[in-house]
Amino acid sequence: MKLCYFNDYKLGVLKGDNTVVDVSAVVQDIPHTGPGDLMNGLIERFDQYRPKIEAGKGAQAMDAAFRDVLYQAKLDVQDGRAPRLRTGRWGHNADLVVFIAGYEQGYREYSEARSGKLAEPSAAELAGYCDGTLDGAADRIKAQPFQVEKTANYRNAGQGFLEAKAHPEEYMRFYRQAYSNGYQQGYYLQQQ
Repeated sequence: MKLCYFNDYKLGVLKGDNTVVDVSAVVQDIPHTGPGDLMNGLIERFDQYRPKIEAGKGAQAMDAAFRDVLYQAKLDVQDGRAPRLRTGRWGHNADLVVFIAGYEQGYREYSEARSGKLAEPSAAELAGYCDGTLDGAADRIKAQPFQVEKTANYRNAGQGFLEAKAHPEEYMRFYRQAYSNGYQQGYYLQQQ
């Protein structure tokens, strides 16, 4: 069993298949003032904590797609960018589902930690995301290929809902970006 730190000194266990299991909840009762003290405390009490860690109580497995997306979400929040999904590296549906859910979770957590609240989306982003989610789910149900740029809503970019004060190019850019995110979510995430 190999111990490691990930995501700003969360304690984890590196498994043979290169997944990291978050064990911070399992070891949270070890007295510590910093990550070094936590690691030393775990090593001193390893016989006591090993069964809990191996049983996976309170552990969350983190595969490569999830680790990747948490890092991307953190960078987007640090750079002040609006949420945007970049899934080009992940081709399997299972990885894409983890990627999308992880990005949303990571972006929300990092945003809240940084500012205490999430930024409010614009009307263009709300409309684009809603339209994209519906179109993506409809294409998945009809077994259509993933084709976000070929949909009528993407091409028209919400022209019928253009705000009176909005610049058309800016509205279209925000709409399409949010539409793409919504389409991916609708297409790849299963109905709950």
